[in-house]
Order: sequence, then C-alpha cells, then structure tokens
Amino acid sequence: MLLNVVKGPTSFKTLKSVNGILYPTYEAACLALGLLEGDNHWSDTLTNARISSSASKLRELFAIIFVFCNVSNPSELWDKFQDHLMEDYIRDFQRHYPDADINAHLENFSNRAFCFRYKTFFFL
Repeated sequence: MLLNVVKGPTSFKTLKSVNGILYPTYEAACLALGLLEGDNHWSDTLTNARISSSASKLRELFAIIFVFCNVSNPSELWDKFQDHLMEDYIRDFQRHYPDADINAHLENFSNRAFCFRYKTFFFL
C-alpha cells in the first residue's frame, strides 16, 4: 500500500516516514496516511454498548469484534475498556468481601476478564 502512495522511496526507512515523522511500523505509517481504518469505529461501538449492556455482554461483544472485525490494535482497545469489562467481577467481590482491599485484587479481575476473552475465541 505504501509503495502505491509514497513517491520515489529511497529506503525502507523513507517508506515509514510520513510528514517528517518516522513511524515504528509500516502499519503505523499506513494509519498516519489514512490508508487503513483505525479502531475508532470499534471503540465507539464498545462505548455505546457500555451504556446499556452488562459487563458480560460487553466481553462477548469485545470477543466478536476481535475475532471477526480485523482490529488493528486489540491491546489498546482492551486497555481502554478493561475497567468496564471486569465491572461485574469487582462488584461481586465487593458484595462478598466488603472489607477487602479491592486494589490488591484488580490484577486477578483483569486476568479473569482476559481469560474470558481467550476462552470465548475457542467457542466462536
């Protein structure tokens, strides 16, 4: 794609340069040139779903988007919505252990939501 747009590239490095900025990957350079669609659409979809859906439904939607929709940066999308994806785990924990320090268990909740994400892929 870059070879079709960049005029007279002299090196691989010039292919990754857009408006004087050297991007770390060819994909990032393509995104900067608008040759690839970013994840804004999927981010907007999850933001809208977050308003009316439960955390488990949001995890299902995330898994479907990830598997079927060619997300360009799934880790970034995961990080952006991680708190919402594990909301029910936190709420249930606080209900059963009201005096426990929730911050000490956040990594566990993230791992549960993360495992759900990969477990779901095997069932799709």
